[in-house]
Amino acid sequence: MNLPTDGKCQRCREDASYTTMSIFNTDMICIECEKIERAHPDFPEARRIELEELAKKNYNFPGVGLPKDLLPNKETP
Repeated sequence: MNLPTDGKCQRCREDASYTTMSIFNTDMICIECEKIERAHPDFPEARRIELEELAKKNYNFPGVGLPKDLLPNKETP
């Protein structure tokens, strides 16, 4: 199980019993945030680029960057 040390999603900051790495960056995100990512129009291209990097044995690829419309609301600490 991939779990941030504080037990929260690094995107929405909600409690998370399970997380997975974002396709766009290295955030560990909850299942709800993953569903939002998968529905994003940039997801297929980000996935394609990640697979290309893996084929080149670049196992430290940080992702293509989080689209602005997926940036978390910074009003909460």
